[in-house]
Amino acid sequence: MAKNLNDFVKDNSKFLRLQDGETFEGTYVGYKVTTSTFDPDKETVVYKLRYEDGKEVYFQTGSTAVASIFSKFKGGERVKVKREGTGTATKYKISSPAVIISQEEMEPDDDFIA
Repeated sequence: MAKNLNDFVKDNSKFLRLQDGETFEGTYVGYKVTTSTFDPDKETVVYKLRYEDGKEVYFQTGSTAVASIFSKFKGGERVKVKREGTGTATKYKISSPAVIISQEEMEPDDDFIA
């Protein structure tokens, strides 16, 4: 059966690419703070995530709300990342049964790179 191009991208990309309404479910591995490719004067965070089948992908965002939530993780926790919106209206909802996240922390901020 022939794959469509979206499936090809998901299977071959090293970075997590979610469309509006799509969800990643897997395991949080860790993170690295690095220079933003969009603005060399800013930093961004690259999170390493693992699918159930063992494939690892990177999720990059400069969102301080996302960083605040992931700061509660130690590594190895089950995690769910859901994208809502498109372009500059993109928000990510992060949840995990292993980590308690308050409603206030779930509120997205406007400082992000999708």
